[in-house]
Amino acid sequence: MDRRPARGARAPARATADAALHWRPARETNSIGDTVWHVARWLDLVTIWLSNAAPETQHWIADGWAARTGYDPRGIGTDGLGAISGYSFAEVEAIPRLRADQLREYLTAVCDDVIPRLRAADPETARRHKGVVQGAFGHLGEIAALRTLYERQASG
Repeated sequence: MDRRPARGARAPARATADAALHWRPARETNSIGDTVWHVARWLDLVTIWLSNAAPETQHWIADGWAARTGYDPRGIGTDGLGAISGYSFAEVEAIPRLRADQLREYLTAVCDDVIPRLRAADPETARRHKGVVQGAFGHLGEIAALRTLYERQASG
């Protein structure tokens, strides 16, 4: 599997100032930080699905993010997956506002785990999760658009 999408997914967290990460172009829209977290959450879920592992093994829980931030997304949103999909705006606003380095750390751990698992998966299993992975990386364009909107409004 090509590692370029994983590097591309980490780039927004690396190249975006903290102020821009949490700016929203309008009420009830997602910020760059929300979107990066959403991508990481879906890839985190794919990782546990590929390994048929318990929910507690997802990086957000096992790596201590839930404990450090006081935010456990399990049971929220569509099917209780806790990945922003199906969240109310109030639920989106409750997501911790991680700094760029924190988003990058979480996303890196998830990408470093999901890529070898996808490589090792049998073709049917990989195909079953391909849409989720493609959807996650599809958000890179959304992140680029949000960054452009932020830069335009910031420059007046």
